[in-house]
Amino acid sequence: MSTAIATKKLQLIEWITQMEDETMIGYLIGLLEAREAGDWWEIIPQADKESILRGIEDVKNGHVIPAAEVFTRLNRK
Repeated sequence: MSTAIATKKLQLIEWITQMEDETMIGYLIGLLEAREAGDWWEIIPQADKESILRGIEDVKNGHVIPAAEVFTRLNRK
């Protein structure tokens, strides 16, 4: 293992041990469980599934905004 990877792992460990955001901890646990289970779709919350499916439908129906336009709008503010 490279030194850079080992350093990143230690940074992650430190970040997680200091974390107090329960939502983020829940997502990280979900990520771990999904990796162990092999199918993340079965583990994510129903609200997240619905959001993803709405996004897919938006793309299929052409309801999208190009990234360049989004960044242009953000830069105006």
